[in-house]
Amino acid sequence: MACYPFVQRAARSVCVCAKVADAEVRIVRASNYVRVVEEALRKTPGGNVELEEELGRARDELASATRQREEGEAEQRLADALLQRSFGVQEHAEDQLERLTFRKVSLWQHAATYLLYFVMLMNVFVTTFGISGGVHGSVFGGPAAPPHHSLSTATPVLLPPRTTVPPQSTSTSTTMSALLANITSS
Repeated sequence: MACYPFVQRAARSVCVCAKVADAEVRIVRASNYVRVVEEALRKTPGGNVELEEELGRARDELASATRQREEGEAEQRLADALLQRSFGVQEHAEDQLERLTFRKVSLWQHAATYLLYFVMLMNVFVTTFGISGGVHGSVFGGPAAPPHHSLSTATPVLLPPRTTVPPQSTSTSTTMSALLANITSS
C-alpha cells in the first residue's frame, strides 16, 4: 500500500492531538482545584496543614498536566513536520515520474516529427527530379522488370502497352528522298 506511511503518520498526529486535548482537560481541572483549595485555605483561620498539603499536591498535578501538554505540543509539531516532509517526498517522487514521462513522450514526438520531415524531403526529391518507379520504367529510366509473385494467385499484373513508331509509308519515303535530292543538288 503506497499511502500507508502517510496514513500511519496522520493517525499518529491524531493521537498526539488527543494527548494534547487530554492534557488541556487535566490543566483546567487542576487549575480549578488549585483555585478552590487556595480559597479554602484563605478562608480557614490560622492555616490548615492538610489543606496546605492538598494545595501542594494540586499544584504538582497542575505542573504535571502543563508538562504533559508541552510534551504533546512538541510531539505534535514533530508529527506535523514529519507529515510535511512525507508530502514533500511524495511530491518530489511525482515530479520525477512526471519528468521521466515527459522525456519519453517528447522523445517519441521528436522521432515522429523527424520522420515526417524525412518523408516530406523525399517527396520534394521525387517531385523535383521526377523520380518514380511508375509506367515508364525503373527509377533510372531502364525497362521495368515484372514484379515477382511466386505464391500469389491474384489476377496477373498487366503492363501498359508500349507505344511504337508507325512504319513509314512508301509515299512518305519517296517524298523524303526527293526533298533530299533537291537539297544536295543545289
